[in-house]
Amino acid sequence: MTVEAGRVIGVPEAKERLRREIRRRMEERDDRVAPHRQSERAQKKVIGLPEFQAARTVGCYVAMPGEMRTERIMKEAWKAGKKVAVPALRPEP
Repeated sequence: MTVEAGRVIGVPEAKERLRREIRRRMEERDDRVAPHRQSERAQKKVIGLPEFQAARTVGCYVAMPGEMRTERIMKEAWKAGKKVAVPALRPEP
């Protein structure tokens, strides 16, 4: 439990408020181009690794908003004839 503005709130509510605040702050950032540049640099480094070059199969993920992009890694892998493995998501029953 946490006290906020003189009122006791539970952990789930406190966590949700914190998540909203973090999302709000991320949306306000002016440096939207910087994360894209960082993703590009990171992808270039991965593609240049000897391990990537030697691999026949590459494990990757499909990026969600705010995560490092991975499209270039996957495209380069396919172009080089590599298999690309990504996690499969299934809806809960």
